[in-house]
Formats: sequence, structure tokens, C-alpha cells
Amino acid sequence: MESQINSWYAWYGGDGIEGIFVDEAASPYSPLKQSDCLSGTTSAVIYYQTISAYVHAEGVNQTVTLNYGANPVSGWALSSGIAAQNANILVVFEDPYSEYVNYANSGQPWSPSLWESSYSASHFSILIYDATNANLPGAFCSSVSQQNVGFAYATPSSGWTTPAPSGYLTGELNGC
Repeated sequence: MESQINSWYAWYGGDGIEGIFVDEAASPYSPLKQSDCLSGTTSAVIYYQTISAYVHAEGVNQTVTLNYGANPVSGWALSSGIAAQNANILVVFEDPYSEYVNYANSGQPWSPSLWESSYSASHFSILIYDATNANLPGAFCSSVSQQNVGFAYATPSSGWTTPAPSGYLTGELNGC
């Protein structure tokens, strides 16, 4: 992982890279239990603590984002009480817009876990794809601001294979 981080800083350091985004982060039930996404001898806390320390060694203002893609069961990665803060931002939702507005076919929109209210919105992000709807930006923008989410990215693309078209953010999501 450190080699990959070094590569990103070598490639983009001159462009003002401000941190590292860790995709598909492990979200164990307990931060002290073994995660099947990690080796059998390394706990998620130690693994992400090492990554975080390495990234923060690049500079004080470097950000570590862990993409769970779903609500984790606790805020252990944000807590400084578990030895060290392992992340600055957690991605707590990553799915199509249809799933965001009708979470798990419940008829209700996605909502954050209760523990998330004890942290500021600047610690949370959501990623939405297939986001084309007459309700954008109104319903989307107002619900995100009410859900204690500080960062939201939406794209009309079906996944992350292409960036949003240049007019998307100034057109359909204008006003968010």
C-alpha cells in the first residue's frame, strides 16, 4: 500500500494532491477483530492506522478517505480513542440514485446510522451514480444537507467508468 501511495504522490504531487482515497475499505463488526479483507494477522485498526500515519507524514493537511460504500457499524475509524484516528472522511453510501431514494426497496431514502450524528458532516461522503432525475438537484441537495453528509458526488454515468459530463454539475446539479 505504501508503494501505491508513493506512486500517487509522485504522479500527482505537483498538482496539489491533498490526500489518499482508499477504495473498498474493510468495515469489520469490531475494529479489533480480524477482517477477512485483510491478512489473518493484521487487524483493521492497525492496517488503517499505518496507512493514515503514512499519508499524514506527507503533510499536515493530507486527508485519508476510507470508502466503505455502506454505513459502517461504528465510527471507530474516526475515533482518536482507539490509538489514532484512521480516517478523516468515510464514504458511507455508494450506489445508484434509485437506491438512494428507495433504500433497500423500503420506500424510504437512505439515511445515516445513528452514531454518525456525533461527528460533523465534514467526516462523511456519499457517492451516487445513475443520477438523472427530475428531482435533482432539489430533493437530492436538501436530503444530503439534512443527513449530516459533508461531501456528495453524483454522476449520470452508470458507475465510475467515465466522469460526469462538463455541463452536469453546472446544469442538473446547479444549486447544490
